[in-house]
Amino acid sequence: MNKKDITNSLKSVNVLEEKTLNYIDFTKVDSSVPLSFDIVENSFVYLSLRGNCSSDITFNVKENSTLILNILFDTQINSKVKFALDDNATINVSGCDLMSSNRDFHLTCDLNGINSKGEFHLACLSSANDNKVFDVNFNHLNINTVSIMENYGISKDHSSLSFVGNSFIQRGSKKANARQITKIVAFDEGVKVKASPILSIDENDVIASHGASEGQVNQDHIFYLMSRGLSEEEAKKIIILGYLSPIINYFIDDDMKQEISSHLDRGI
Repeated sequence: MNKKDITNSLKSVNVLEEKTLNYIDFTKVDSSVPLSFDIVENSFVYLSLRGNCSSDITFNVKENSTLILNILFDTQINSKVKFALDDNATINVSGCDLMSSNRDFHLTCDLNGINSKGEFHLACLSSANDNKVFDVNFNHLNINTVSIMENYGISKDHSSLSFVGNSFIQRGSKKANARQITKIVAFDEGVKVKASPILSIDENDVIASHGASEGQVNQDHIFYLMSRGLSEEEAKKIIILGYLSPIINYFIDDDMKQEISSHLDRGI
């Protein structure tokens, strides 16, 4: 794939119609300027987002188009990101946050079109005195819309981690399908965790489900691994790797995959 930098401080950027590997490098962008990206009709676009960013970002995904967005939270990304999907449009957003820092990230996806679909997958590690909040919202505003939300987190030391998810199904949005999974494991006594999935449904002919869990690491798992000769720290590291490393499968760029793997191996 060709690599093409589409960084732009303009309010609107027209994205290529072809399948291209694109990077948004926010070190070159005025973070105070709202950004808007149009994914044109009948296109397939992959974007990776990283760097310091506090801009509000909007993605308008037109008919029959697909956007894959990989977000590596390696620095200060505290944005409000919004998606607006037309008929038969699809987004697949995946985020990996292993950096020790505060985070306040908000994502909203409006499923405006018939058969539009949105997915969000997140793996997050909070440590030290981090305070991290992820607020993700899907709005089903037409028939046959689909949303999938999966949040997995580990909280250590004295950090706090909060996953808030809301799937709203508007009246008349028949055959909508909304699914949420939220899981947080607390590794230490001093952490604060919150898993808050919400279903707001105003239509009967739908499928909707959510599941949430938050709690301490399973001591039986720790004991089993230690009985095989591992130290407690090594056992905890293996559990964290098993919990967070599947996010790599949602990333496309090999360099980013390797960076996540290295960070997991080095930073836990």
